[in-house]
Amino acid sequence: YFLYSSQHTRIKSTAHNELSIIADQKVLQLSHWRQERIRDIQLFAGNPGFAEYVRTRGNGQLKKELLTLMHAARELQGYQNLMIADYRGLLRLSAIEESWTPPKPALIQKALTGRLPVLGDLTRHSGSGAIYLEIIAPLLQTDRSLKPAGLMVARIDPYQFFSPFLHPWKCQVKPGGVAGGMVLQR
Repeated sequence: YFLYSSQHTRIKSTAHNELSIIADQKVLQLSHWRQERIRDIQLFAGNPGFAEYVRTRGNGQLKKELLTLMHAARELQGYQNLMIADYRGLLRLSAIEESWTPPKPALIQKALTGRLPVLGDLTRHSGSGAIYLEIIAPLLQTDRSLKPAGLMVARIDPYQFFSPFLHPWKCQVKPGGVAGGMVLQR
């Protein structure tokens, strides 16, 4: 019995340690993904053309240039949509046509007062029922003492990243043995 008990404890401990390492790696991967998305939106929102467009209602040429930039970013980064809104959350420009559901007022306020991007919660679109994740960044004006002109809103399809991320993975516990696990649950 003693031999069985010690082997059982050792095998259990090894499996636990391996799963802990995998969980730590998954958390790190998720953290890097989040930081990358926040940097992306911060970079786009830092373009003074977006703030100018919201502030002046923009001209046709500026609108065309900004839409080209938004379409390229949407395609390259896999965003569901990129939108520009004024400081009240009213839509001013969208990379694709969709019914507008403004971000939650508390999220808008947090982005405007903090002057930094804010990651929202998973949200269900009121029209289509699709689930999305929003990142909101203030459109800071050239004169940083002025309040932000508006917001850049990036909508992300959570299934593109989270679905493969959340699937169980396999790891070797001992030769021939396999353990499955999951870091997050829906």
